[in-house]
Amino acid sequence: MQRQQDLQFPCSKCGKNVGDEERAVSCDECGGWTHQVCICREINKKKYERMMRQEAAFKFVCIKCRNLEST
Repeated sequence: MQRQQDLQFPCSKCGKNVGDEERAVSCDECGGWTHQVCICREINKKKYERMMRQEAAFKFVCIKCRNLEST
């Protein structure tokens, strides 16, 4: 198991590293990464693919930033 400080790009939802070949989105607030599968209810595979082809404008705010906004 990787230690948190060893992770280069920890997922804001699950905490595991986001690898180069994994589907992920970056937060428009903090720039942190989140796996697409961790937020599949918000961004399903089809929507993710449209975003990557730049067919859909999308603003994503990770759960950590959303929690900061609500306090």
